[in-house]
Amino acid sequence: MILGFNLQSIEAHVDEQNLTGNLDVNSTPNIEDVVEKKFDFLGENKAVGVKFSFKSSYGKAGDIILKGEVIYKVDDAKKTLRMWKDEGKLNEEMSLTVLNFVLGKCMAKAVDLADTLRLPPPMQFPRVVKGEPHQPKVVEMDKKKR
Repeated sequence: MILGFNLQSIEAHVDEQNLTGNLDVNSTPNIEDVVEKKFDFLGENKAVGVKFSFKSSYGKAGDIILKGEVIYKVDDAKKTLRMWKDEGKLNEEMSLTVLNFVLGKCMAKAVDLADTLRLPPPMQFPRVVKGEPHQPKVVEMDKKKR
């Protein structure tokens, strides 16, 4: 269960000379580290901090990089930390939960930062197109058009 989310750094830049034509945007969340967290209200050995990075890359045109931590409640923090140290991974359910949470939170922030930098959004939004009178139709954008 996710207890908290903290952004710790935001780095974003644009190179306007390379901001031409169709841009290929790639957004990736990564788990960087898992650390012990102690909270008196949870009791001993019940939470970990999952350090993450999130990068939206626009090739030579720019990058948006967010780093932070997700606080996650676990049954046995020592077991989770041992798995991370020995195998460099988390159990599948925890990993999916954290990565999807990070993706949602960071994608929303990256859309705002991309707008500020005049970069296209790192995700495609649905578009309204002409349909029957008084009933517009919502369709997905073509992946090549950004």
